[in-house]
Amino acid sequence: MSDYFEPEDILKGYDADIMKRLLLYLKPYLRVFLFSLVALALATVGELFVPILLQRATDNHILPYYRGIRINEISPDIREQLEPVVEARLAEELYFLPSSKLVELNAKQKRELREQGSLLEENFFILEGYGDKTEARRVVADHLELFHTGTRIAAITEKDLRSLSREEIRIVRQDNIAGLGSLVRVLFAILLGVFIFTFLQVYLQAYVGQMIMKDARSQLFDHTLRLSLKFIDKNPIGRLVSRITTMWKPSTSCSLRSCRLY
Repeated sequence: MSDYFEPEDILKGYDADIMKRLLLYLKPYLRVFLFSLVALALATVGELFVPILLQRATDNHILPYYRGIRINEISPDIREQLEPVVEARLAEELYFLPSSKLVELNAKQKRELREQGSLLEENFFILEGYGDKTEARRVVADHLELFHTGTRIAAITEKDLRSLSREEIRIVRQDNIAGLGSLVRVLFAILLGVFIFTFLQVYLQAYVGQMIMKDARSQLFDHTLRLSLKFIDKNPIGRLVSRITTMWKPSTSCSLRSCRLY
């Protein structure tokens, strides 16, 4: 058995010389390989966009809730911290801060605002431009006691919003429904693109790998046929076949320098 399987036949570790020589086989397929890298990059970019779209869908359309804040009653340092993120929306002396922006405040500041009564506990839903929407204006007029109204917006708490009928909720949230539909279409388009580019990347890289393997084995086979009978007699057929099919590292009897592939 030792005549057919020698420890030095097995490639151990990284061999820079072998890698340089193998890279020469990539030259005929370089364009295909580069295209596969482009496909990989596009698939990766698409995958990175998916969580961003999901975050936007959640914050802007599924749970687009705000917290009411009386910004004129809070301390100057907290006001300075909140002013860049507070929305320029005013209804009955209330400014509205997106719930997701509460992370701008630490626990001490939140507790201070609650103790002052400046930060309202309820989540609010904002209906923008309701004055230009006939159906939305009718809903607000029918439930005026539930809405905090301003010049351009009307705000209603999450609890009161759920008390409306299904049709009224659909009217109030029609912008969110339309925006969510657009994001879903974009999401499916991105997922389709990710699938296509991932398929191309896997297919093309597998193609390049198989073609390199074919070329290397063909060259090894042609080289073996040109070797002397003395070499064939000294090396068992099983060992030569295994070197051609698995491309193990040659032993000392056929070094990389004396048994070249090209």
